[in-house]
Amino acid sequence: MKNCTIVFLIFLCWLSATATLAQTPDLEQLKTKLQQLEQMMQDLRPYFPTIAELYADAEYKDLTS
Repeated sequence: MKNCTIVFLIFLCWLSATATLAQTPDLEQLKTKLQQLEQMMQDLRPYFPTIAELYADAEYKDLTS
């Protein structure tokens, strides 16, 4: 019975290690995607004030007409 428990614990450790190694590329892919999205946000950031200004101008024109 004791041997069965030890074998089972070894199996669980092996299974856990296998699952962890299998998830590593997924995590790296997610990190890479996040970095790409952050870079895209930085690239688009200069356009945000322009869009906000255009919206404010359009809203002002609606109020004055």
